[in-house]
Amino acid sequence: MSGSDDLKCDMATADDEKEITELLVNNFRAPLGVALNVTNDDVATFLPDMVKTALTSPLSMVTRNEEGKIIAVQLVTVHNRHDEQEEHNWNDEALTEKAAKIAKFLAHMEGDLWKLVPSDVNCLMRFALTFVMPEYQRHGIARRLSSMRLDAAKQLGCQGITTTSVNIKSQKLRLSEGFEVVKEVKYNDWLDENGKVIFDIKDGSDRCIVTFRRL
Repeated sequence: MSGSDDLKCDMATADDEKEITELLVNNFRAPLGVALNVTNDDVATFLPDMVKTALTSPLSMVTRNEEGKIIAVQLVTVHNRHDEQEEHNWNDEALTEKAAKIAKFLAHMEGDLWKLVPSDVNCLMRFALTFVMPEYQRHGIARRLSSMRLDAAKQLGCQGITTTSVNIKSQKLRLSEGFEVVKEVKYNDWLDENGKVIFDIKDGSDRCIVTFRRL
C-alpha cells in the first residue's frame, strides 16, 4: 500500500458514479449488513440509489491512490427542514428481505431527524456513508474526508452536520469530533415479529446512535 501522502482527495462527481457504486457493492459491508449476512445482490438494491442521490450534492468526496483508483468515499447529502423529501431515496419495492430490514431500522433512526436537532437549524449536511478500503484504514482518511467540505457546506447554507453511527468505531470518531448524541436505540430492543434480536453486531456494539454538531 502507498503511504497516506500519495493519496489524493477530490470532490466526487457524476463521472465517478460507476466506480463508486462498484466499489461499495463489492466491498462495503456495514455492521448491520454483516449481522444479516447480506450479499452483493442485497446491497445492490439500495446502494446505487444512495450513490446517485449523494452525487447531486457538491459535498461528497473520494480518495484516490497513486494509480488513480478510488479507495475511500464519503457520501454526503443536504437536507432542508421545509423540503418534502425522503431521508433515503431507494425504491422500497425493489429491496430484498434483508435490505428491507436495514431500511426499516434506518427509517426509524432518522425519520424524526428534524425533531432531534435544534429548532433554529433548517439546513443539514448529512454524512450518509463513509467507507475506506481495509488496507487503507487506520491512516486518518475517514477523519480527513469529514473535515474537507465543511466550508463548502456553510456556503450552501448548512447550519449543522448529522450522521448515524452503527458501531463503536464510528461512534468514537464522531464523539471525538464534537458531535452530540441526539438519539440512540439499543440493538437488544430492536426485535422481529418473533421477539428475536435482528441485529447481532459482531464487533460488540450494543447500540446505534444519531449524532449532531453545529457548523
